[in-house]
Amino acid sequence: MCRGLTHNPLVLKGRQTAFAKELIQDNQPEDEDKAEDGLRCSECTQFITSAESRITVAGSHEHHCTNPHGVTFAIGCFGHAPGCTGVGSPTLDHTWFPGYRWRITLCSGCSAHLGWIFEAADGNLFFGLILDRLLEEQ
Repeated sequence: MCRGLTHNPLVLKGRQTAFAKELIQDNQPEDEDKAEDGLRCSECTQFITSAESRITVAGSHEHHCTNPHGVTFAIGCFGHAPGCTGVGSPTLDHTWFPGYRWRITLCSGCSAHLGWIFEAADGNLFFGLILDRLLEEQ
């Protein structure tokens, strides 16, 4: 369960709203040089995502979510994370964002667990990345 989220304003009667489609989109950096500034894996410094890829989901970029084992994560939402690799099959079990299946995402450089990919039935997706596992370049 995510604190502060009692419902998902991005889903209306099981369908994603037009507003959601604007919020959850692929925000790829326009050029390669720009992509190198941003967030890196705290374990191996692999480039993970750009600051420009930050998005708002359910009213906020940052969420505090607790898994079934009682572990709470501060996650940030990103529309694009080329330095991540998704693993496993998407599931709705214990999802923090109703209507979104999730699977674990790892650093493509060192395989550190960095967060989750959340996917809607219509193909829209976003990355929920654990903020204290990322280094922000300045």
